Amino acid sequence: MLRGLRRNLRGSTQDDRLCAFPWLRTGDFWEPAASDAELTCRIAVAGELDRLAAACRADRINLFGDLKTEIESSSGKAQTAAKKRFEAAFGMPFKSSLRPPEPTPASLGVWQGYRRSSADHADLAVHENSYFERDLLILARLDGPSLNVERTLGLTQALRAALIATHGNASLPAWLCGHDADGSATSLPHAAFLALPFAG
Repeated sequence: MLRGLRRNLRGSTQDDRLCAFPWLRTGDFWEPAASDAELTCRIAVAGELDRLAAACRADRINLFGDLKTEIESSSGKAQTAAKKRFEAAFGMPFKSSLRPPEPTPASLGVWQGYRRSSADHADLAVHENSYFERDLLILARLDGPSLNVERTLGLTQALRAALIATHGNASLPAWLCGHDADGSATSLPHAAFLALPFAG
């Protein structure tokens, strides 16, 4: 069973060291503050994507999947060699019943304080990207089996297919299917179905 939640997508646009947070709807510009901060936000720093990938052990999970596929699709010396690489990598003999390593939820761990800037910034403009809604409609699992990453993706595909099926044989709007009438990918904004592992 799923229930719907709405969550706000908080974004900022930066100009040098100044920030504007459109979701505050105050029209103020903010500057980083080491003390006397009125607002704190988690931020991404240099190397953040690499750190997040390492934190969730994506490389270990991918290696497990690659070796498992190689072992199950080979035989003889090739299979023996793949099993040896598996044992060297994971410290245990390969068994078909083994599950891949569990990913560790990764989060942004760097916080930055901000305070309102007292300078006149009338010549600066804030651009809000209108292609993305400010709110996500999130479906949360209430009961039933837990969903790993692969199952979560399958669920989003099923939700998209269910919405498309409601149109029957009628022409599908580009905002829903993501394609124009000629079958090519649309250049216009369209609905997105996101798998959000560890979103709560």
